[in-house]
Amino acid sequence: MNTADVASSDVILDVSGLAHSFDGVRAVDSVSFGVARGSILGVIGPNGAGKSTVIDVISGMLRLQHGTVRFEGHDIGGWAPHRIANRGLIRTFQVSTGFARLTALENLLVVTQRDGLGGFATWLFKPGAIGAWEASATDDAMAALEEFGLAKQWRSYAEELSGGQKRLLELARAMMLHPTCLLLDEPTAGVSPVVIEELIERIKSLRERGITIVIVEHNLDVVERLCDDVVVLAEGRVLARGGMAQVRQIREVVDAYLG
Repeated sequence: MNTADVASSDVILDVSGLAHSFDGVRAVDSVSFGVARGSILGVIGPNGAGKSTVIDVISGMLRLQHGTVRFEGHDIGGWAPHRIANRGLIRTFQVSTGFARLTALENLLVVTQRDGLGGFATWLFKPGAIGAWEASATDDAMAALEEFGLAKQWRSYAEELSGGQKRLLELARAMMLHPTCLLLDEPTAGVSPVVIEELIERIKSLRERGITIVIVEHNLDVVERLCDDVVVLAEGRVLARGGMAQVRQIREVVDAYLG
C-alpha cells in the first residue's frame, strides 16, 4: 500500500517540505511523506541520511526550522515534545532511555497521566482519590509488563535488564501513554535474533490494535516483514517511496544504500 495514493482523510501523519540544518549543514532537505492510518511505514537509508533527524523534528525533540508537520489534522510543527505526546504521537529512541535506578514497574508508573487529579489540594484533602489512581495505574502498568513479557521482572531495576528487555520495557512505557501513532527509532538495534523475533511479533500486535507505526530501521529483513511501505532517505532527501520489493529495483536506491 503506497500512502501517496491514500485519500487525505486516511493520512494520520503528514510531513511536508521538512528541512533541518546543523551549523549550516543541511541534514534534512525537503522531506515529504504521509502515513496512512493503521499502517506501518518504514524509513530506511544509509548512516547520515537524516532518518533520526526527521523523527526528532516530528516528535518535537528538535525545533522545526522549515516545513509542516500535521498529525490528526492538527499542525503540530514547533510544539513541545510533551504536548505532541499528549496528542497521542509517542516516540522511542535508538538508545534506551529508561530510568536505571527505578524498577521496571516504576519506569511505567512515572509516565502515567494524572489528568483529573487536580493540584495540591487533592493530595492534601482527598487522599482516597490519589490511592484509587495509584491502584488503577499500577494495574495498568502490570498489565503492560505482562503483555511485553516482563511481569517477572517488575521488581528488577532497569539497569539490571538485558538489552532486549530494555527495548521491550521502552515499548511498554510508550503504551502507558495510549498512543495513536508510534515513532520507533531502530527498535531492534543491538539485540539478539531471538529478541528481534519477539519485537516483530509485539509490533505486529500493536498494529492489529489500530496503532499507526513509523519505524526507522537498518535491518531490512525486519522492514520487509513489518512494513506496508517504505521511504528511502539519502543525503537528507527522499530517494524513493514504495514497497520493499519495488524500491529494491530502483538503481539509485541500490547504489546509495542496498549495494
